[in-house]
Amino acid sequence: MFDFYFSVISILCCFFVSYLFFNSGFLSIPESNNRFKSIDGLRGFLAILVMLHHFVITYYWHFSGRWGDPTEIIYKNFGKVGVSMFFIITGFLFISKIIKVDGKVNWIRLMETRFFRIFPLYFLMVILISLVVYLRGGFEFFNFHDVFSDYLLWLVFLGGDINSFSGTNLIIAGVDWTLRYEWFFYLLLPLISFLIYRVVGVFLLFFAFLIFLFFSPVVFGLNSKYFVLFYIGGGVAFLFHKFGDYISRLNFLNSKAFSLFLVLIIYLVLTNRNSMGVFQMFLMGLLFFFIAAGSSIFGVLNSRYSILLGEISYSIYLLHGFVLYLFFGFFVNPESYTIFQYSLFMPVVALIVVFLSVFSFKYIESPFVSLGHNGYFSRFLVGK
Repeated sequence: MFDFYFSVISILCCFFVSYLFFNSGFLSIPESNNRFKSIDGLRGFLAILVMLHHFVITYYWHFSGRWGDPTEIIYKNFGKVGVSMFFIITGFLFISKIIKVDGKVNWIRLMETRFFRIFPLYFLMVILISLVVYLRGGFEFFNFHDVFSDYLLWLVFLGGDINSFSGTNLIIAGVDWTLRYEWFFYLLLPLISFLIYRVVGVFLLFFAFLIFLFFSPVVFGLNSKYFVLFYIGGGVAFLFHKFGDYISRLNFLNSKAFSLFLVLIIYLVLTNRNSMGVFQMFLMGLLFFFIAAGSSIFGVLNSRYSILLGEISYSIYLLHGFVLYLFFGFFVNPESYTIFQYSLFMPVVALIVVFLSVFSFKYIESPFVSLGHNGYFSRFLVGK
């Protein structure tokens, strides 16, 4: 069984890289008036948990040929909870945007910023995936029409095999599936805003939406339980809208006793055997509420090194699977090692992924995010 302590060492290694790049001045934290600083610090931890989840899965995959959840509950939950909290954050941030402007959102502008935030690095990953596919396949094209269709599916986050290369999505640990949910949620936002401000109002919509999700396990081919997570984030956004002044006066949020309480919740979330069950979702929602309210859990989430890891979390999320695939596909054979020996590579992989993610963020993500915020294309489309 994989030992939890290797995860702790790996997380410390990630902080070490963050420390080095921050203090060297190579990467800085942008000035921001964001009052949800703890959420920024949370993102890095979530991406690292997903990476460690896939590190363990990779070992079992090489032995069994099956890609699936690890047998260790905590490592299984690393992935489930990491992704779930990302969805909650998305629901919270974007419903907050709608509330802030009373539904008067420039949707073209919003989609433009999302496009330049998500797609540039994703395009790069598709290119890197293709290189592996064609290198492994001897640069043989089976059918141009089929390959073209393969890429169209990848461009809309439906994935699948490229050029009949089995398990193409595993080259990035299959993380592309979450982007499909994210973009579906983005596309629903105008409808959600319309229903809230023009038709049924907040509470009726959210009540009806929750009932619909629980009784409709599949919506447009997507598992509705993941939309419950967006719902939880949106619900927290409305609580902040209605009771924000009161919440901001909660002085106990950063006390040592309350931080210990949140550590207990984290323990319960990560050791819960019913992953994605109602109780675990409730605990994640409760944990997120207090973090959004400003609890930094002993100051860790507000640390500049945590926030820097949060800045590069998308790169960590997309790059780690590719690093795992190359590292254990070309350089190290997991089948030659015991679980303990294989675990020794966990901090090494973490160092490599975070190191690469710093450069990915600085030279790919950041320039395109800036381009998206300039609003050039949205102004061109509306003629302003």
